[in-house]
Amino acid sequence: MVTPTCPKCKNAIAGEDINVAKDVAFCRVCNVSYQLSELTQGSELTADLDLHHPPPGAWCRSDGAGTLVGATHRSFGAALGMLAMALFWNGIVWCSCWSPFRERSTTFTSACPNGFRHRR
Repeated sequence: MVTPTCPKCKNAIAGEDINVAKDVAFCRVCNVSYQLSELTQGSELTADLDLHHPPPGAWCRSDGAGTLVGATHRSFGAALGMLAMALFWNGIVWCSCWSPFRERSTTFTSACPNGFRHRR
C-alpha cells in the first residue's frame, strides 16, 4: 500500500487527512494541503500476491498470452437473501393481483350478450 508523505517534513500523512475523491492530502504538521496524485505519482504498489491462491471472490487465469485477474462481489448469502425477497414480493403481487379475479369469478352473475348461449 502506498502511504503518501509530506515533501516538507517527510512525515506520513494519516488516512483521515486524505480525500481521494477530491484528490487532497493534508499534512497536519506543516498545515499544508497537497494534491494526492502528485504525492503518489511514480510510486508502485508493492504487495506480496500469490496468484495461484487468490483470496475468496477473486480468480486468476493464465494462458500463453498473459494473465487475467478478476474479482466478483457475489456471495451465496446475498443470493439467498435476494431469493427470499423475490419470493416474498411475488407472493404479495400474486395475492393482490389474482385475488380480485378469483372473487369475481365466483360472484359473476351478469347475463351473456345477445347471440351467445351458455352451453351445459
